[in-house]
Amino acid sequence: MEEGNSIFSPDDIRNENLPSWKNFQVFPSINHYKDIAISLGMDEYNLSIENCILIDKINYIRRGNPEDICIYYLTYFEETSDYFKPGVTIDLKERSNTDYHGYKYKTPEILFTSSRLIIAEIEYEVKLKFKDFIVLGNEAFDIKHKDEILEYIEERINYYNKNEAQDS
Repeated sequence: MEEGNSIFSPDDIRNENLPSWKNFQVFPSINHYKDIAISLGMDEYNLSIENCILIDKINYIRRGNPEDICIYYLTYFEETSDYFKPGVTIDLKERSNTDYHGYKYKTPEILFTSSRLIIAEIEYEVKLKFKDFIVLGNEAFDIKHKDEILEYIEERINYYNKNEAQDS
């Protein structure tokens, strides 16, 4: 491992954190999310933030081979300095040219590369631990908590690096 989407956010409780000029709707009935929720015995129209985070993890793992080499990255938004986004992708160049509901990503920096399973797990752990600071659905965090969150991300990366070294 080297140091170095989730795309769905049905928990509209988090929308109150959005500036009014960027309010957007989230749709819990997107088929693959709905299917995952139903398969887990969840009410797809009444998902908690924890449910959404778990569904994101499962969806990301299902989008490719579990052993694909993926990237855990960090980016900011051109339109606001209030939020930052750690995220997952298999193609950083493509991710660099996208936005999230009108928020344009600044150039992402690689935090970590590893298998799709490990990257999905790190994103899941981070979002679950810091769920109270999530904004933009469940896609970004309030910048006030950046140092604490990045410290935790570094701990998780070190943990997975150590475990992989022991497995080798």
